[in-house]
This record gives sequence, C-alpha cells and structure tokens, in this order.
Amino acid sequence: MSSASSDSEDERDIIEYYFARGFQYNAIVDFLSKRHGISMSERTLRSRLNAYGLRRRSPEYNLDEIRGLIQEKLRGPACMGGYRSMWHALCIGGHQVPRNVVEQLMRELDPEGCQIRKARRLRRRTYRVPGPNHCWHTDGYDKLKPYGFPIHGCIDGWSRKIIWLRVARSNNNPIVPGLFYVESVAEYGCPVKLRSDCGTENGVMAALQCEFRSSSDAHFLEHPQLTRELNPGGHN
Repeated sequence: MSSASSDSEDERDIIEYYFARGFQYNAIVDFLSKRHGISMSERTLRSRLNAYGLRRRSPEYNLDEIRGLIQEKLRGPACMGGYRSMWHALCIGGHQVPRNVVEQLMRELDPEGCQIRKARRLRRRTYRVPGPNHCWHTDGYDKLKPYGFPIHGCIDGWSRKIIWLRVARSNNNPIVPGLFYVESVAEYGCPVKLRSDCGTENGVMAALQCEFRSSSDAHFLEHPQLTRELNPGGHN
C-alpha cells in the first residue's frame, strides 16, 4: 500500500510540475509517456487535474507581482520577445496568469517595443565580451539534415573566430558536440563561458565545461531572441 501511495504522489508531482509551466495537455501526456513511463489519455489527465484542483480558466495571481516580474525581465534579453515568450517565461517560473493579461501589461510597460515588433523592425542590442576565448557560442543547424548534412558549429564571441564547423552523422547525439568541444579545448584552451540552447544534445558539452571550470555558472543557456538580435559588428 505504501508503495502504491508513493507512486501516486510521484505521479501527481510530475503532473503538477508540467502543468505549472504552461504545457498543453497533449504535451504533458507525451512527457509522461516518454520521460516517466506513465501512460494515460488526455481525458484521464483532465480528470487528474480536476481532482488536484488545477484549472487554467481562472488562475489566481497578484497583478502587481506579475507587473514587477515583467518589468524585471524586460531589463534583460526578454525585452526582445513578445507577450507570448513573456507568458511562457512566467509559466516556466511557476506563475499562472492569463495570456491576455500579459499582453496588456506588455503594452503598458513596453509600448515602444510593442510598436517595433508590430512593425517587424529589429531592435539591435550591443554585444559586449571582455576578450578572446571568454565566451563561446555553439548551436546546431538542421536545415540540411534531410539531405544527410547535420551541422554543428561554435564561434568565439569576441573575435568571431569559427572554433568548429563540422558535418557529422548526427548533431543530436550529445557525444558528437562533446567530442568537438574537447578537441577544440585541446587546441585553443577552455573558454571562460560556454553558451548554448537547452537542447539535450548539449548536455555532455555543458557538463565538461562546468567540470573544466569547476563552476556550474560556466555554462549558460542562450536566449533565442538574444541570439537573433546580436549586433555582429560590436565586440566591446
């Protein structure tokens, strides 16, 4: 009985975790099946959520608190995104708030940014890094993967030197970028920081970077909007 009760509590914790981060029901069902070995239909999931008292139609939130969180995020890379990305960031942080409320607050707090995004104009930011080998940026390129050319690359943020740009059988296997990283560290030395997206293919590389630098802060997750908006001409 205690084992069954423990399994039930674990299942509830997992469901509440994904629900609090704003994932759609079909995505939660997929996560439960693939990551946790828990098989259930969307109908069953809705029943469980109802039993747990979790509903999205009228979430409780503090408007002043949400306004403060949005203001804080607008001071960083999140200023490059729209209300959808802001809403998702709040969900990931465990703050349930209607999307239309986030949209209204964004118009109130960042009217200039809303107009720029509406006009589809870029608002570039100045990219600053102290010097060479301070920060490497790495990512994969999948557009040619259907033709058999998965690509993975890395660039030094200060000098714009291509650290590696390789075609491999797969750029999804964490071992592959990890091998490219180790070979480059042996040739150029270890960077102070390594930036990548949150893809699972970067796990080995991120772990090695933190181990080599003896710091969990040596690896950073790249904000997608910041990646697109970096000024290619600004080194300092």
